[in-house]
Amino acid sequence: MTKAAWHARTAPEVVEKSNRKLERWHYSVNGEAIRPPCPTSLEQARHLVAEYMQHESCVRLHSALSYIAPMDFLSGLAPQIWAERNRRLEQARSERAKRHLSIALCQGEVRNSPTGPQP
Repeated sequence: MTKAAWHARTAPEVVEKSNRKLERWHYSVNGEAIRPPCPTSLEQARHLVAEYMQHESCVRLHSALSYIAPMDFLSGLAPQIWAERNRRLEQARSERAKRHLSIALCQGEVRNSPTGPQP
C-alpha cells in the first residue's frame, strides 16, 4: 500500500466519520436498550441488545431508507411498499376531496367553485 493510500484510509476526517457512526450506535443501544431496564447479568444484557437489534432491523422504519424497515429494504420489498403507500395516499386524497366538497355543498359555498355545480 502506498503512503498516499494509507493516509487516505487513516486520515482524521475518515476515521472521525466512521467512529462517529459507531459511537452513535453505542449511544442509542445504551440509551434505548440497556439503561432503562438495567440488566443484572451479562446474559440479560445480551438478550436486551439482541431484542434491540431485532427491532432496529425488522420493525423500526428508517428515514434514510424512505421510512422502510432495513430487512424489507434488503429483501427487495421497497417498490411494493412504496406502491402501496402511494395508493393509500391517493385514496386518502380523493376521500378528503369528496368530504370537503360535500361539506361545501351543505353550506352552499360551491356555486363559484370550478369543481362544483354551476347554477
